[in-house]
Amino acid sequence: MAEILSAKCSCCKKPGIAQCDGCTNGFCSTHFREHRHYLDTKFAQLLHDRSILPHQLVDHSSKIKQAQLKALLHDINQWEEQALKSVTQTAERVRNRIKELMTLRTSTIKADLDQISMELRKCKFENNYFEQDIKHLSEKLNQIQIDLNMHKTRIKMTIPPIKLNSQLQISFEKDMRRGKQYFPDGTLLCQEHQNQLNEFYGKRNQMWRLAYKATRDGFASTDFYRCCDRKGATLTLIHSSSGHLFGGYTSINWETHEDWQWSVDKDAFLFTLINPHKILPTKYQINTEGRNAIGCKASMGPTFGSEDICIYSDSNQNTRSTIMFPTDYIDSTGKGRLTFTGSHYFKTVEIEVYVLKQK
Repeated sequence: MAEILSAKCSCCKKPGIAQCDGCTNGFCSTHFREHRHYLDTKFAQLLHDRSILPHQLVDHSSKIKQAQLKALLHDINQWEEQALKSVTQTAERVRNRIKELMTLRTSTIKADLDQISMELRKCKFENNYFEQDIKHLSEKLNQIQIDLNMHKTRIKMTIPPIKLNSQLQISFEKDMRRGKQYFPDGTLLCQEHQNQLNEFYGKRNQMWRLAYKATRDGFASTDFYRCCDRKGATLTLIHSSSGHLFGGYTSINWETHEDWQWSVDKDAFLFTLINPHKILPTKYQINTEGRNAIGCKASMGPTFGSEDICIYSDSNQNTRSTIMFPTDYIDSTGKGRLTFTGSHYFKTVEIEVYVLKQK
C-alpha cells in the first residue's frame, strides 16, 4: 500500500514516512495509522452493507412478487371468466339457431299438409270434385313432397379453432420500455401498445410520424385538416376523458369537404387498447365491401364509419362526439356502442394522428 518517502505529511506538514498508493498522499507515522484506520472502517462498512442486501432483497422480492402475483392472477381469472362466458353465450346462440332451422321448415310443411288434408276431407264429404280439383290438389301434394325432400338436406356447421395463444401477452415492463419507438414524439402509447398496433397494421417494424397532436395543434376540425389533409395512410389515436384509448386506421386520404363525403377502404379498421370492459387490445374489421370507411366534413374531426366513431370539433370542450359502433365496422366482442368508452357520448383529452413513415 505504501512506500517510504521524504515528502511532508499531507495532514500536519511534518516529515512524511510513507505514501498511500490509493490517494498518493504522504503521511507521518501518526496520520498514516489514522489514514489506515479510516480505510479499514470504510471497508468494514462496505462488508456490512453487502451482508444485509440479501435479506432486503428477499423481503422486497417477496412483497413485490406477492402483490404482483395477486393482481396478475386476478386479471387472468377475470379474463378466463369473460372468455368462458363469451364461449358459452356463442354456443347457446348457435344451438338455438340450429333448433330454429330444424323446426322452421317442418312447421311450414306441416301447415301446408294440414291445409290440403282439410281440402281433401271437404271434397270427399261433399262429393263435389272434378278433374281440375284433382289436378290442383295433386300439384299441391307434389309440392309438399318436393319441400319434404329438400328438408332432408343436412345442416352444415363450421367451427373455427379458438386461437388463445395470441391473446395473452406477458413480458417485463422494464424490457418493454427499452423497445424501439415505432410511434415517436407521442405521449399516448406504451411499448406494448406500439407493438400491438403494428401487428394490427400487419408490419411489426413499421415506423410512423406524428402529424397531428390536438394538445399541441388544436382541437378544432380546421386544425385536424390543416395537419392531416391528403397525408395518405394514417392511424388515429383517441384518448377520452374517461381514460380509455381507442381509434382507427385508414389507408386513404383525409380530405376536407363542405358536406359529408364517404369513402371506400377495405383495409380500414378500428381498435381498442384500453376500455372499460377489460377487453384485450382488439382489431375491428370494416364491412366486406369497405363502404363508409371514413367520413370527411370540414366542420368535423376524424370520423370512422357513417356513425361508428364521430369526433366533433373542439371535442375537448364538449361531449358531442358519439359512438354508434357497430354501423359499418364489425363488432367481434359483443359490447356494441359501449365498447370503447362505456358510453354513447364522450369527451376527448388528446388526439394523435400518425402517418406512415416512408423509408
